[in-house]
Order: sequence, then C-alpha cells, then structure tokens
Amino acid sequence: MNGIRPALLAGLAALAGCWQPRLSTQIQVLIRQLQSSEVTEREEAFRELLRAGPDALPTLKATLHAGARGGFPLVAVLYAQGEGDAVPLELRARHLGAFLWPRAGADENVLLEPYVWNELERDLVRAGRPALRLLSRALEQDTPTEAKALQVLRAMILIG
Repeated sequence: MNGIRPALLAGLAALAGCWQPRLSTQIQVLIRQLQSSEVTEREEAFRELLRAGPDALPTLKATLHAGARGGFPLVAVLYAQGEGDAVPLELRARHLGAFLWPRAGADENVLLEPYVWNELERDLVRAGRPALRLLSRALEQDTPTEAKALQVLRAMILIG
C-alpha cells in the first residue's frame, strides 16, 4: 500500500502537467497579441510577458522582432529580465525611438520603466559611434512623439 500511494501521486502529477498548456504556447499567444490592433490587448500582453520569468527567455529571444509596429516591446521585456545583451544594436536604437511604455499598469512599473530606459541608453552610449547612425535613422523614421525624439537626441549627445 505504501508503494502504491507515491506511484499514484507521481502519475497524477505527471497527468496534471499534461493538461496544462505549455509555456511556449502561452508565450506565443501573448506575442501575437502584441501585434493586435486593440491597445488594451497589446498592453495586457506586454504586462503578462513582463511577468513571464526566465523560462520564457528562449521564445522571447527567438521572436524579438515581433511587435515592430509597437516599437519592439520584447526589447523592454528582455531588458527588464536582465537580458539586454541578447538584443541587437539596431533593435536597441529603434526601440528607444519608437516604444511608448503602456500607461495602463504604470503604478506596477514605477521602478522597472526607468531601469529599462537607463540600461538601454547606457548600452547605446557604450556602443559609441556605431550606434549614432542607427539612432539617427530611428530619429528620422521611428519617433512617434517629440518626447521620444528628445530621448533619442539625448543618447546621441551622450555618445558625442
């Protein structure tokens, strides 16, 4: 009887794991939602991806170009998880110029948002002259607001 109970519990645990949707599938759904025309759906997907944790990193890195229309939000997710090194320099520059952090849920990101911007800007400045050309292109093509244009100009000035 004692040997049956652990085996039964192990079988039930394995079966329960089979019924849960795979994390990769859940992440893929959220990434597709980042490309939605509905702002609330995009913002909710972004918040969920910020909470996804390290198990989602391989999928996030593989789909980094998703959400180009929204300023490459996965760049912010990777920076928030300490994986900014995985982001190509061009996407860093375009993200800086184009991404508008969602206002919904701003209170839960009060520390995260400035951290991500600071790390991103620091990495662009460290890249030096190669980043200037990319920032110039982002300034010309990607900046949706004057504030974003000034953010890109600030990075360019810091590079020199």
